Amino acid sequence: MKKCLLLDFDGTVTRKDTTRILLFELLTLRPWRVFVTAFLIFQMQRSKNRAAKQGYKDKAICHLIAGLSESDIRRALDAFYVKVKRLCRPFILKKIK
Repeated sequence: MKKCLLLDFDGTVTRKDTTRILLFELLTLRPWRVFVTAFLIFQMQRSKNRAAKQGYKDKAICHLIAGLSESDIRRALDAFYVKVKRLCRPFILKKIK
């Protein structure tokens, strides 16, 4: 089984947090997981601690990715990319390359 690494560059490569977009794209694959995801988002919104907020984001993404095939993840990430590319800062991407 291949391993996947997701990097979070919100505020660096993109102009805003892209978590909402990623969660939506992953939910389109398994919409019945919306209830646990909504609970995790609610907990994130209630949290005053920055590390706890990030933890809830991570749990929501992991909940939606768990058990997906590589092709399903690729499909969600391709749709995510289409929506996020307009939020990217070109000069940062150029520096990374």
